[in-house]
Amino acid sequence: MDKLPGAVKRSGGPKTKQGKANSSRNALRSGTYSRVAILKDERAKDLAQLRQVMIDELKPETLLQSLLVDDIVISIWRKLRLERYESKVQKILESGTIKHDEWYRELGIAYEHVISQSLRLDHHAAKKGVGYYKMLLEKIAVVKDLYPRNCPDLERFKIEHKEVYELSRALALWPNKLDEALRANEPVVPEGGFWAVGFWAENLKKIEKYVKDWVDVFKSSDLVATAIPRIMNKRLYQHLVSGEFDRASDDISRAIHRSLSEFYRERDRHRRDKSLLIQEGQT
Repeated sequence: MDKLPGAVKRSGGPKTKQGKANSSRNALRSGTYSRVAILKDERAKDLAQLRQVMIDELKPETLLQSLLVDDIVISIWRKLRLERYESKVQKILESGTIKHDEWYRELGIAYEHVISQSLRLDHHAAKKGVGYYKMLLEKIAVVKDLYPRNCPDLERFKIEHKEVYELSRALALWPNKLDEALRANEPVVPEGGFWAVGFWAENLKKIEKYVKDWVDVFKSSDLVATAIPRIMNKRLYQHLVSGEFDRASDDISRAIHRSLSEFYRERDRHRRDKSLLIQEGQT
């Protein structure tokens, strides 16, 4: 039962080969208008059961009535398919990779940077949270105000500004030599710079840049997280306003009503003819 007879009548439709090919591809987008009764995610057994239910209910008495029942079965099958499709619309629309132009419309020209930054957010950083890094920025700003060029009392600094010192150690190339380097405060040529600054100021600049970068990671992650549902909602809206679903549902409902009306007219006609034959036979 891969195919059933009695397809619903349609208008002339496209006449050229290209037009017919395009029309065929359009029909298979949701399977709603497919002439093939069974799609990949459907079972012939379920269609056979539906057909038997309709036969038991309508009790066709002639071949023509049976063909009309098949018309009704196909339409109901497509109606059920459309209802399944409706329930899966959101998943279908959300599947697949988000396109570049969709990211651009939501995140702007720097969308590639935002996405790459958001992908850096790991479990360790996420567990600390953006509040931790904002707190570090505030503490670094305090240290820069107090000791812009050097630190007269390193041991006191290590106690009063423990978080800043520990971050300096974590980012230092040679952590065990950090204290010595901070005290010496020898001139360092900053990256991309043309003048030398003390090691103390360069260290503060480096850890500040590191923390700001992590704040940017959290910000980018939030932007991406909020952009995704907006993108999906726009996809869903564009799908719904296209009217394709409503048109398909209306067409199928009309097909069911038309086939049922034809069936009942044919059944009444057949019974009238049968009754007349019986009466003629009795006279």
